[in-house]
Amino acid sequence: MFIDTLKWIFIAVLGFVSCLCFSANTVLPVDGGSHMPLAGALEYAIDASGSVSAQQLYQQSDLLSFQLLKSKGTPAISTPIWFRFHLKNSSADDLQLVINFEEFLFDELRFYQRLDGELIQQSAGLNIPFSQWPSDYRFIAMPFTVAANSQSTFYFSVLASHMPMMAPTVSSSMKFASMTSLSSLLNLIVIGMVLGITLFLSIFMPLALESREAYGFVLYMSLATMVIMSISGIFIYPLGEYPQWHKFSLVAVMSINCITLSLLVNVFFNVYRDNPVLHKVYLVFSAAVACTVVFYPLLGGYERLIIPVIVSVSMMNILVLFTAALKYREKASGASLFFWAISFYFLTSFYTVLGVNDIVPYNALVRQTAGFGILVQAAMVCWAIAQKARQRRNAAEALSNDMVIAQASSQEKSNFLATMSHEIRTPVNGVLGMAQMLQLTPQSEEQSHFTQVIINSGHTLLAVINDILDFSKIEAGKLELDNQVFNLPEQIRYTSALFEIEASAKKLDFNIDIHPDCPEYLIADSVRLQQVLNNLLSNAFKFTHCGHVNLSINCLQSNEESVQLLFSVEDSGIGIAEDKQKELFQAFTQADRSTTRNYGGTGLGLAISQRLAGIMGGVITLTSQEAIGSVFTFAVHFSIPPAEQVLLPELNRVSAEYYPNKKSHNKTKCVLVAEDNPVNQQVISAMLGSLGVAFVLANDGLKALELYRQEQGRFDAILMDLEMPEKDGYSTAAAIRIIEAEQGRLRLPIIALTAHVLEENIQRCYEEGMDNVLTKPVLMPELIQALQQFNILEQEEQLQC
Repeated sequence: MFIDTLKWIFIAVLGFVSCLCFSANTVLPVDGGSHMPLAGALEYAIDASGSVSAQQLYQQSDLLSFQLLKSKGTPAISTPIWFRFHLKNSSADDLQLVINFEEFLFDELRFYQRLDGELIQQSAGLNIPFSQWPSDYRFIAMPFTVAANSQSTFYFSVLASHMPMMAPTVSSSMKFASMTSLSSLLNLIVIGMVLGITLFLSIFMPLALESREAYGFVLYMSLATMVIMSISGIFIYPLGEYPQWHKFSLVAVMSINCITLSLLVNVFFNVYRDNPVLHKVYLVFSAAVACTVVFYPLLGGYERLIIPVIVSVSMMNILVLFTAALKYREKASGASLFFWAISFYFLTSFYTVLGVNDIVPYNALVRQTAGFGILVQAAMVCWAIAQKARQRRNAAEALSNDMVIAQASSQEKSNFLATMSHEIRTPVNGVLGMAQMLQLTPQSEEQSHFTQVIINSGHTLLAVINDILDFSKIEAGKLELDNQVFNLPEQIRYTSALFEIEASAKKLDFNIDIHPDCPEYLIADSVRLQQVLNNLLSNAFKFTHCGHVNLSINCLQSNEESVQLLFSVEDSGIGIAEDKQKELFQAFTQADRSTTRNYGGTGLGLAISQRLAGIMGGVITLTSQEAIGSVFTFAVHFSIPPAEQVLLPELNRVSAEYYPNKKSHNKTKCVLVAEDNPVNQQVISAMLGSLGVAFVLANDGLKALELYRQEQGRFDAILMDLEMPEKDGYSTAAAIRIIEAEQGRLRLPIIALTAHVLEENIQRCYEEGMDNVLTKPVLMPELIQALQQFNILEQEEQLQC
């Protein structure tokens, strides 16, 4: 209602002014070479009733009060505006002329001429399919004829929701062809430059900068290019036959471009993080603009939305200019360039306004001002993004020395841990290997129990070694849990077996209490859980000389799918002073120096346990008093497996059921073993012998390579140690693969035996051509599985015990 009231006030004011003015009657002479603007000779009048026809105007020229058009702007009102001009042809021939409006943003434009007593009408505009336009040109152009030796009056009516420029020119057909070619060429140059820059930046800018600003800029430039194409009339060709879709595209590209500009500014200046209030303004503004696209039909379509969208674009640029000025004041990177880029946009818009009001010449160059403005704006914003990226790179380079030092320190630590792991795993391989062989011999029940404790302790030692290797991953938060189904009572029984001997030796009461409400089967990383319990129990036994150590497990809450269990380790040991308890869970820290002297240890166990408990979703808490004892507790949530998923837990126990019957095995299979350590030679020899597999020992890589060359076809696989004198396992495996390729031999399976467990060492084994990797200490089930993989053992040949 308010807009309609303003419209009629505007019409009334124009009518009042027209009553005070007299109608101009400027007549323009034309000839065969004419090319002239109609500015200064064009008259207009507003048809307030919307009922006046061209036929009536030709019959009664003063039916409407025409006045001289002094500006190239036309009011956007819902009633027609009539224009007229007068031409005089003094030649003896009829003249074929063209009126070119250099514009297409009219809802409807109808051109009339009276020729030989007949009224001829031509129509064009956004409401009319392009195929019905009088000329195949992206702007509206109307051919007409001026009779010989005559003065003619021409009328055209305009209905516009937008405010298009009214700067038509009259040209001869030849002049029109040449001038439109120049205009089209200039337009194509601008669009081509924008498309070229957009395509170039879309490909190379994200690759060069790899930043959110770069992607935001490419998105903005893509939409800005579409805006230039839309206002240049390019969309007429694909969408001209669908007027409603064409008008929707004009609204949509400007709206979406407005939103992409908001997104670019938010990302470039981190408005969403540094200026929450301003960010909300952008969000509200962008949401309102988005509504013009989403609810386009409901809001009245093109006729109602085109002016609000144009105003919104201007307001968004004002908001961006304010943001750039604010960030420039805060000395943000690239803010000054961004400020001048948006300022240049307003400068080009101001230049267009000057052209509309005849302050500067209005020509094809003025029409392309917006395109040139976007080009310059794009260049400056691109420069700003590059400047910000350069400052970010300089900041990164400023920290490079610290990073190099940190990386060197990390590499030294990794090398130390890898060496330590290798040196420890080599003797552990002998201990566990021989313990596994011992378990196969006839034993009493007590001896079998002791052997099992040795094996379990060896596995616990391996878990400690692995935990030390993973400590850097725990610090970085990259350690992942291996959640599987396990049997809780069975797990705790083996935990008990590890500490029964120590409890007996120190004459301590060792009690374990699992509440009946605790489920039997759970889903979790049982190895990590046992690691935490082992650390807590180990500390309890270490610092307790008399009394007791108790492990209790209680159910805090449960349902059909999950349960929360509370683990408590209580001892009657020396206790911990209150002022020392805060430092207890820090790495390499103990209560005081005397603790290290009297009890040994690195102080790493509790720190690892606390972080492992945190990864499992719990926190270890401590209650302690000196000379009375300590209680460590932590609660963990576990998933409960469905009944169909419950399997007996595998705790890596070695049993005779894993071993094939060596008596029934085919002894034609032979394995080449490359191993330099005498203890490891005995371990692998005993394992292969128990499996009934023939083997040949080589003390180093050179000897293994020599045997491979000399005894072609004898070996079915190679067990390859990596750390050997003369020639290591890596180079030996690579040499064997080269021989196979040169001589056409069949590929021989190579299984690495290594005390290195870091990922890069294992990956290198595969890169050098090895087929499998067994880490030391080598466990019998893993060896059997590897031999079965390459058909050295047959899976059905097993002794069922």
